[in-house]
Amino acid sequence: MSQQTLSVGDPAPDFTLRDQNGADTSLADLRAERAVLLVFYPFAFSGVCTSELREIRDELERFESPSVTTVAISCDPMFSLRAWADREGYFFPLLSDFWPHGDVARSYGVFDEGAGRASRGTFLVGPDGRIVNRGIMLDGSGLITGRYDKIHMFDIQLSETEVYRESERVAPGSRAVIHDTSYGRIGHTICYDLRFPMLWRGLAQAGAEMLICPAAFTKKTGEAHWHVLNRARAIENTRFVVSPCAIGPVPGGGECFGHSLIVGPWGEVLAEG
Repeated sequence: MSQQTLSVGDPAPDFTLRDQNGADTSLADLRAERAVLLVFYPFAFSGVCTSELREIRDELERFESPSVTTVAISCDPMFSLRAWADREGYFFPLLSDFWPHGDVARSYGVFDEGAGRASRGTFLVGPDGRIVNRGIMLDGSGLITGRYDKIHMFDIQLSETEVYRESERVAPGSRAVIHDTSYGRIGHTICYDLRFPMLWRGLAQAGAEMLICPAAFTKKTGEAHWHVLNRARAIENTRFVVSPCAIGPVPGGGECFGHSLIVGPWGEVLAEG
């Protein structure tokens, strides 16, 4: 692929494509009332893609709800998608990005120019067209067992040239989430949520036994605050805190701090990497 994949914070390009039954389907119409999960995949009838979409079919209640709907997109012709849907019993929309060939996949940065097909890519688009910053919880077999949409948006100016306005492009979540897992009850936060202690306190008081915070802290703020904030959240709530953090340059400028942490209830750093 020569193009850059759409990232959290990028506006979702609108489109209109035909589904397997020949009906025009637009992103604008889909997201009028619900968030939309866009699942790009390479080929109809291929073994891996068939298996992946069977999982959506068999676990459809996990992908369809009053708050979200799911569509799958490939560069296959509409008639191929219809035959595939009939054979496999896919009753969710399969959209054809056949002509102009791969135009929508290309706009999302997931078109393989050399192979002439979509690559795998999944995007959650909020009702207002902003992408949702969502974390998911998987069980041991790889099934999605829970979701959390980041509540607090990273709007900050670090210097004249380094400015972040996450709220312009990302739709915030509205509820705190605790996952019931085989390892215990896990309270879920994301990145900038780390700076809001009342969210963490609420999770702990609601029964979370462990608190997690996957993040992409900037290098500048990470050097100053990453360790002390994670230790503070652990001490305040007497809980283990697990916070993986991205490292290195990010698209559009800036750099992530790294230094993933596991912190004990007394604030001791048990692991760092």
